[in-house]
Amino acid sequence: MHKITDKETLRIYSQLYRLEFPERTRKATRKYRAKNLNFCRNCSNNWNKTHREAQNITQKRYYDSHPEIYFYHANLRRAREQAATIGDPTAIKEIYNEARKLRKAGFKVAVDHIIPLSKGGAHSAENLQIIDALENAKKRNTLDYKPRIIYHAASKIS
Repeated sequence: MHKITDKETLRIYSQLYRLEFPERTRKATRKYRAKNLNFCRNCSNNWNKTHREAQNITQKRYYDSHPEIYFYHANLRRAREQAATIGDPTAIKEIYNEARKLRKAGFKVAVDHIIPLSKGGAHSAENLQIIDALENAKKRNTLDYKPRIIYHAASKIS
């Protein structure tokens, strides 16, 4: 095997290898990052600092096309800030995905905490419901408001 000295040729061969053997490349990348965790974190942090605007544009584009993921992460962050109990992420994501399907079908819906996080409610599937977006705006963080239309309630999960 001969040594490739031209950087452009090496880059092209590397790219072809990654395309041909994606699983092998992922395993090697994970192994390298595990061994060089701090170095990889520093590189990532430096890139993020120098490319903040590009990162923000990419993130905004992603969240615009995947609003259910944005809302999932936003509510998860709020739950952590308020030290709320956080339930099974798979069941929670299932509810957000169902809301996405309803939005694609033309319904204006929101995932709502039955007992608001600010009132000590948990961020769990049992405390989430999909309701009309206007109803969610009216409900705010009250405990006594009962929405007229509920698309998905915790009892339907099982």
